[in-house]
Amino acid sequence: MCDLFNMTSDAYLEMWYEYGCEYAERLFKSWALNGKAHKRAVHIYICSTVFWFFWAKLWMKSCEKFLVRGLHTRKGFDIFIRNQPQPGKDLHRQIVAASKATSKEAARKFHENY
Repeated sequence: MCDLFNMTSDAYLEMWYEYGCEYAERLFKSWALNGKAHKRAVHIYICSTVFWFFWAKLWMKSCEKFLVRGLHTRKGFDIFIRNQPQPGKDLHRQIVAASKATSKEAARKFHENY
């Protein structure tokens, strides 16, 4: 992907992070959360190791699909990555529970299930 988009690995990692944050923002907007409730929900996700593990797996799968489909433009990637599925209720519960538990314990439980 770095070669395809002519970017450094640092720029690629930054793009991964920014899209992850945007994903969390869009998710809770789609759930009709506003104001403080929206900010708190996004904060819980962005601070969750479980969310970032989920995002990393989704990102990798999405990049593979993107490359197979041959849409090798940055604009095509932007559109493609923004249309990824939302996490299911079970994953959402794990992310919220992880925000209340220790990071190591939450990560261990997540790895057991995914």
